[in-house]
Amino acid sequence: ERFGVSYKMALKLLSQLRSPELQKEQFPKEFCDSPDAPSNFLALLRKTPLEERFSKHIEELGGSTFRKFILDIPKSSPLFSSKEVMLEVLSTVDWNISHLIGDKLKTDYEFMVAADKAVPGHVESGYMRLASDALRSDRNFVLEVLKAHPNGIKDAAPEMWLDGEIAMAALTGAPRALEFAPDSVKADKQLVLAAVKKDGIAVRYAAENLRGDREVMLAAIKQQAFMLEYASADLRNDVEL
Repeated sequence: ERFGVSYKMALKLLSQLRSPELQKEQFPKEFCDSPDAPSNFLALLRKTPLEERFSKHIEELGGSTFRKFILDIPKSSPLFSSKEVMLEVLSTVDWNISHLIGDKLKTDYEFMVAADKAVPGHVESGYMRLASDALRSDRNFVLEVLKAHPNGIKDAAPEMWLDGEIAMAALTGAPRALEFAPDSVKADKQLVLAAVKKDGIAVRYAAENLRGDREVMLAAIKQQAFMLEYASADLRNDVEL
């Protein structure tokens, strides 16, 4: 026992502090989980100068900053299903909010394209993995995501690889994604050439017959000379390579 508080009592207090019920009570209901919460929150957010949105302590939010409020409120809050609110949040933050995007928004083309464009640079594959099955099978959506995050092809519907334009966009932007491509793509000389011209290491994932193709291997070796070890036996003995 320290400071007049027993160990068991301290654990009980800590458990209460962590309870969702208590966390809900920390924030005003009208900005958290009332039917009007999205419109109330949006109005408050928009009247706050951009430079103050995630540093200033907001009286209406119980003294919380917007950032802390968004991270701490229950994930069942209607804020996370509001397209307007989440688009406004996206325009303000520079951190990964993938865990905050509600299931309803994961089916929304416009929102998911906007979310992917705002994704932090360290999220290599963008938000393709978060999108609904329907969007990950949507040709236009996949092409939009690949513009900024070509590695997103790994999380797109598998049949997207069979679209030549999509496969080309993915492999010119992320050549080593060839590792995850179906065999038909790994055996497509045009696609493999496009990949190895950007990154010779991609030849490791090419079909065996293409690793015996002089043009393909020359392109790979031009990028990384040590890729010669992946060439067919005949090409490895070719003194002109």
